[in-house]
Amino acid sequence: MDPHSISCTFSNLLEQKTVEWTTATVVNDLNLDPDQGILQGTSQTSSLQLSSAQLVKLKAAGVDNPEHIFTCKIFAHPSKSPIIATQTINIYTPGKLILLNMVID
Repeated sequence: MDPHSISCTFSNLLEQKTVEWTTATVVNDLNLDPDQGILQGTSQTSSLQLSSAQLVKLKAAGVDNPEHIFTCKIFAHPSKSPIIATQTINIYTPGKLILLNMVID
C-alpha cells in the first residue's frame, strides 16, 4: 500500500495549539506522529502521514470493515473545551473491490 496523508485545519486561533490525533480503530503500536503545523495568521493545519505499515495494521484491525475514523483535536482557551474534527478513510484490498456500472435500456 502507498502511504496516505490526511490533514485538518483549525481557524480563528490566537496562538499555536498542540493537535492530538486519534483513531476509533483499536490498533496496537500504531504510533501516530502528526506534523503539528504552524500558526499562519489565525489558522493552523496539522497533517498526519500514514505509512504503508500503519495502513496494513489498520486494515488488519478493521477485519471486514474498510472504514477508519480519525479525529484531530485541540483545546480552546480559556475554557479548555475540545474543538474536534473527524475524517474517515477507507482501506480496501487491491483487486477485491469490484464496481459495476449497469445500464438498462
